Amino acid sequence: MNTFGHSWLYRVIAWLVIFAMLSPVLAGCATRPPPTIRLDGIVVDGRQVARYGEQGLVWVERGGVSIPVSVGMALRTGDRVRTGPNAEAVIRYPSGSELLMRPNSSGTLGSFTEFLGEVFVKVKGAFAVETTFVRAVAKGTAFMVRSGTTGTTTVVVFEGTVDVDSTRGAWATISLRPGTMAIAHPTPPQSMPTSAEELQRTRDWVERLERLVPPETGVSGAGVAAGVGIAAILAAILISRDKDKGDRGDRGDRGDRGSKAGGGATGGAYPSRTPPTDSTTPKRTPLAAPGGLTPGSIGRSSGSTYCPGKVILSWNPVSSAGDYVINVEKLTQSNAWQRIGPTSSIPTNTSISIGADGTYRWWVQARSGNDVGPPSQVLYFYCTSTYLR
Repeated sequence: MNTFGHSWLYRVIAWLVIFAMLSPVLAGCATRPPPTIRLDGIVVDGRQVARYGEQGLVWVERGGVSIPVSVGMALRTGDRVRTGPNAEAVIRYPSGSELLMRPNSSGTLGSFTEFLGEVFVKVKGAFAVETTFVRAVAKGTAFMVRSGTTGTTTVVVFEGTVDVDSTRGAWATISLRPGTMAIAHPTPPQSMPTSAEELQRTRDWVERLERLVPPETGVSGAGVAAGVGIAAILAAILISRDKDKGDRGDRGDRGDRGSKAGGGATGGAYPSRTPPTDSTTPKRTPLAAPGGLTPGSIGRSSGSTYCPGKVILSWNPVSSAGDYVINVEKLTQSNAWQRIGPTSSIPTNTSISIGADGTYRWWVQARSGNDVGPPSQVLYFYCTSTYLR
């Protein structure tokens, strides 16, 4: 091959290598959507990720019209997002802040106002969750807010500091630190330790949602520069090797090169290896969060449940569950939650003893051997020993 042919071939190879190395980087930059609030994911029944285009799980009220939304949809400030009874939503902001919504929750985007239900917030920058009566303001932190139709709001802090105040100026602002919580309205909030069960329950939920709907990773400017440098180095190496091979080929050294490789056509080859698979290993079906809980409501119940000494808790069965773990707590006069459970049950109902009238909350988890599934939604009810007519 003449000198001109060698030069042309080297240049083609170099550009092909550079293009191949940079294509993923450039494609990532070109296809990345503009910064916007996004519905990044919907999780159905606590374990299944909704498909792109699947609707009827989460709705947005925009301009007075309620419209079903699907994964990947761009959201706007002022949109009111509402999750269905079996859907959890993952919403991410351009700033990096993140909202994880439980089923039957709703709120208006901006920060997150007029909120009802349960939401976990990871904040980058300043952010606030506001209910009718209570506001939780944070900067660079992680916290959970739970609010019902009666206005009672629970704030639990996991990282950083959260300021809790009244939207109507009914009490002075208090600051909550990691591992503390407060219950506000109608009484002023007071900082109190959060139970280990509450912290773990929320952590498990957050980890499950983020594992199912991981954040997208973009390509940074440093990544582009690194890609260019790697492409150039590899192109130079390839040109140098091919040029050396071409020169030796022109000198008639092909026979020597073959013998140095170790003899035979396969002397320098690397066999492809496919990792072995164990077809005998059973695939474990993850346990789902139980649904259909009764009695109770998302927030503190405005009605009453007649329970003279006992109350029956029931829920829908979960596939593959061996039994269920039931967690029950009672709200004390000091606005702290006192543990009554947990207990366990094989059927999908259980009877618990009620020592006195008051507000209770409960949730349940499916269990199979040592595997415990995600917790159900927390329900509240007010128990009275007075017969209701």
